[in-house]
Amino acid sequence: MFLTRDFVRIGEHQLSRNPDCERRVCAPFPQDIRVEEIVVHDDYNRVRGCPRCHDIALLRLATPAQLNPGGHFLMLLW
Repeated sequence: MFLTRDFVRIGEHQLSRNPDCERRVCAPFPQDIRVEEIVVHDDYNRVRGCPRCHDIALLRLATPAQLNPGGHFLMLLW
């Protein structure tokens, strides 16, 4: 599948191999999910001298991602 910025791929770790396998243990196939909405931080790219300040966004997915060993939550610490 050709991916655009309208999709996200969850669970892909090695782009050169499909499926991702290490020591004869393979991860589930990646999930390609359409993005319904992108919410960018209000102050993104507005702070002078800090091009990476507030460079975060939330993505609302069209369908829920299936949590598995290849795709799981990531907690961001502030």
